[in-house]
Amino acid sequence: MINQSARMEPSRLKEMSDTAALLYINRGIPLSKAVFHAIQGKELTSEHLKRILRAANVRAYLMEYDRADPSNRVINFEGGLADYGEIMELFDVNKEGTMPLDSLQDYTAPPEDHKLLKEMDALESQVKTAALAQPSEKLPSIESAYWATKKAEEKVASELASLENKRSFLAAEFYSLSKQAMVSEYTLGDIMRATSVGDRDLSGFLVKTAKAMPSRFWTDEEIAESMSKVSSDVVDPNKPIRRKWLELTEVVKTGELKRKTRDLLRIKKAELLEKMRGGGK
Repeated sequence: MINQSARMEPSRLKEMSDTAALLYINRGIPLSKAVFHAIQGKELTSEHLKRILRAANVRAYLMEYDRADPSNRVINFEGGLADYGEIMELFDVNKEGTMPLDSLQDYTAPPEDHKLLKEMDALESQVKTAALAQPSEKLPSIESAYWATKKAEEKVASELASLENKRSFLAAEFYSLSKQAMVSEYTLGDIMRATSVGDRDLSGFLVKTAKAMPSRFWTDEEIAESMSKVSSDVVDPNKPIRRKWLELTEVVKTGELKRKTRDLLRIKKAELLEKMRGGGK
């Protein structure tokens, strides 16, 4: 909400503008709405809001420009650029509901990849050194930092593609093992217990799988009953379905981290591109 006496660190304003740009780039949310979602729950002055929306527009443009076809770099924003009047109208809760906090977690949570943070700090130092250098000094340039960041982003994108292929393969294997377990008269409760490792909830997946097997489960009541039944046998830690579930959740978790890494690199690359064009200081 707007509070003309609010105080906010410049770094926080930047975080909100970066979040808004990523919501537009990665989720297709129009920029005015993206800014609105990024600032929800924050107290800002009207000038803060204007700075955020201007920075979000620039970030989004640079990201779109960088990924556009070099032969036709015409940038058209779906829904237009972020607009102060549109954002103020969105504070009317009857016109726009709030976005669940979890949906913004990937963009607002601090990076977890400590190796990446060290690399980013090195790039940041390289940029600052280049900016302060005298023309006669042979020091790293902003251009070299840009290309280093771009190379790092491409490497992460390649790793993400590989992880996605692995995830699809493991998911198919796990689905097959789950169906085999159900056909072999294991209860859904047994399967839940065998896979009660990792940090993902399997219940929704099991219910969907069960409903896709009408010859095994006929009613919601039967599914619920099977979910509540657990045998007294000790869970074998080497059970194939348990090991496959651990493999799958680990790949998913790694993919989420790599996605955060890629997004952070995209933001840094856009910043460096802006500096190269004379827009930075």
